[in-house]
Amino acid sequence: NKQSVIYAIMEYIYDNQGKWDMIEIKNVPEDSANADELKRSLKSDRALFVETKGLSSPYIKVDSDWEEYLKGRSSKSKKTLRNIQNRFKKQGEYSIEKIEDIDGYNKAKSQVYKVASDSWTEDIGDSINSEINKQFFDELSHVAAKQGWLVIWLLHFNGEPIAFEYHLKYNGTVYGLRASHKDAHRNISPGVFLDYHIVKNRSEEHTSELQ
Repeated sequence: NKQSVIYAIMEYIYDNQGKWDMIEIKNVPEDSANADELKRSLKSDRALFVETKGLSSPYIKVDSDWEEYLKGRSSKSKKTLRNIQNRFKKQGEYSIEKIEDIDGYNKAKSQVYKVASDSWTEDIGDSINSEINKQFFDELSHVAAKQGWLVIWLLHFNGEPIAFEYHLKYNGTVYGLRASHKDAHRNISPGVFLDYHIVKNRSEEHTSELQ
């Protein structure tokens, strides 16, 4: 029940008013039922609020096979991809793990958190390795795995996990929630290398959109 969920969230927020001065609720789609319920709740409570334009998220439309998709990229983009692939091949061996069930997640999560702890996201305090983020992503992964939404990509290089992407898939669209790579390997562009393989895989699986 959307209404009861929205009202429960707002009740929790109001019960903790001493901990905040202003609440920012980001990127609620304007045409979603959640937005309507949220505005009704705020109005009924006579809360002061403003609506502003949210994030405009870039996305890749995957509506062709891989070869056709690649033909549509610029010469510069294709050259960059070739150079990154060559660096990987010259410096060692790689493998890419795709995780979609809770057993796979439980086995791999310590590696995912280790990658995050050695990345730039740790330096700015936004790593999924923080205790509160670990709790959130553990709970989200259990729910997502049950629903068939979970997709985690983990890049191993010379036996070491060095990059990951955390996705949710729903109704033909894949949503990228988090991505990190180990700073020690940034010279070989592990994030771009993993992205290349993800987009290729999605084109072969006929995903309609990758955000």
